[in-house]
Amino acid sequence: MPIGIGYDIHKISSFGTMTLGGITIESLPAFEAESDGDVIIHAVIDALLGATNNILENNKDISDFFNSDKTKTEKDSRKILVKVLETITQKKILLIVNIDIVVIAARPKIKDYKEEIITNLTNILNLDKKQITIKGKSNNGIGETGSGKAVSCMAIIETKN
Repeated sequence: MPIGIGYDIHKISSFGTMTLGGITIESLPAFEAESDGDVIIHAVIDALLGATNNILENNKDISDFFNSDKTKTEKDSRKILVKVLETITQKKILLIVNIDIVVIAARPKIKDYKEEIITNLTNILNLDKKQITIKGKSNNGIGETGSGKAVSCMAIIETKN
């Protein structure tokens, strides 16, 4: 059972609207990033690529897909995730067993958005809600994430092929 881990962090900007787990958080400004900066989806993509390296055999990460000609201007992280899934399924059928996500942020409070994010991810990944867990941590005021200047995320994916 291959396992992959992903991580991402982005500073919060002073403009735009935040996207997190593919949903819009109207009350917070966007991330400083080339794309929408969705740290949840970015961490999930890297975890998925790590878990499937035995299929792809090329040690790719999200930057390899984001910087490709077809997605270079793509701002919607959901579309990049779909491209990664298409690449993996073209090579071999893969079954995602479990995704465990930890979001580190002073704000937003993840518990307020958890169900909506899980629903969105299950729709994109064609999974059951019981296969995805999301936990929010505040970092207790420590560092950029704890002071509300950034949001980070870690994701672990267990797969079966």
